Amino acid sequence: MPRAFVLPPVDRLPGEFHASAGVGASSRSRTVAPGPGTLEDDERLFGAIPRGPLDAAAVALLGGLPELQALSLADLHLDDDAASGLAHLASLERLSLTRVALTPALVDALARAPALTQLSARGAAVDDAIAGALARLPGLRSLSLVGDGLALELGDPGLAALGALPLEHLEIQAAPKITGVGLGPFGDAARLTSLVLNVCAELSEAAVIEHVARLVRLIYLDLSFNPRLGDPAIAALAGLPALDGLMLRGLGRLGPTGLAALAALPSLRSLHLSTAKKMKRFKASDLDALARARPGLSISRT
Repeated sequence: MPRAFVLPPVDRLPGEFHASAGVGASSRSRTVAPGPGTLEDDERLFGAIPRGPLDAAAVALLGGLPELQALSLADLHLDDDAASGLAHLASLERLSLTRVALTPALVDALARAPALTQLSARGAAVDDAIAGALARLPGLRSLSLVGDGLALELGDPGLAALGALPLEHLEIQAAPKITGVGLGPFGDAARLTSLVLNVCAELSEAAVIEHVARLVRLIYLDLSFNPRLGDPAIAALAGLPALDGLMLRGLGRLGPTGLAALAALPSLRSLHLSTAKKMKRFKASDLDALARARPGLSISRT
């Protein structure tokens, strides 16, 4: 039976381990899959992981878990030796980093991690050079880059580099330099089924019309809190045949024309909007008209 290390109480996944500064191995909020001797083995591991910075010795201990599939690291300093050790976690598929620096040694190690398909980095300084390095992770299917209080230095060149990856999910939040031109390399044949571009102050309507509206495999799209987007950009999304969920919070330029165009989305089942007065240009009657046109559409309002 695989051993289970779980930090989040709502995500009890097998083969998961969490380490954070000041706690060492984990908050001890974890479940252990049933099996003879499993609990005793896990208690030894939790006792052996050192407190504070995660060093090479601690990573080597993790390497003794051949079934480790998910790893979460928060507020930790990884020296180059420790970072390099992550390349030897043969079963690691999902890596979550919170306020952990994406150093060249770490990115190089991740490029050599044979099973890695999902990477989430919150609160790390990400620029075009780092994005270019991340584009060397050949098996990556899901990538989240979230400022988490820090404005990312990522721009269109870095975004374009990520287009070389076989991504199915891409999330970028708080990247004020991105205009969306960098979405060009994703193209019509992109595998993207989920795209989140939030708080990108320079994201343009032209880029949404020219590039996002061509991503015909999209099932989920979140364009919230992008102040330049209005009716022309949102109306262009009506040609996305598979779009099921759409988040358009905080679009102060969204008006009745864009709202009405959403009725043409054949697969849309969930729509999330901001209805505060200063966050919209449409009226309640426009929203009612959409609801009548699409009676099965769930409309959430904040």
